[in-house]
Amino acid sequence: MRSSRWDDETTDGPEPSSEEHAATEAARRRREVGEAVRHVRLARRMPVRRLAIVTGIPERSIDDLEAGHPVDVGTAILVTEAVGLDVVSAMTRLARNVPEATPQVDEDALLPSPLD
Repeated sequence: MRSSRWDDETTDGPEPSSEEHAATEAARRRREVGEAVRHVRLARRMPVRRLAIVTGIPERSIDDLEAGHPVDVGTAILVTEAVGLDVVSAMTRLARNVPEATPQVDEDALLPSPLD
């Protein structure tokens, strides 16, 4: 049986939708932040139980964060700060590879200055 060019496994599949792409990227960034938190926590020899006590965050939520599962942003911030990671760096890592928004026109720049 002859296969058509559409059945050729050497060609790329259909392009993912923007929603699928965004979900894939978000999952990748969550994994990266979770791995960073886990790496620092282990380097500091801090058990999850102690981190849970210090932050007041349940151990399960910390496990979810480190595994790259979706967690509340507040949870992510508290845990990241507690292990000693710079929150801004961690959140920047989350935002990496996000296309920049179209620059907004500064409407005030279009108005004449009262000093002119």
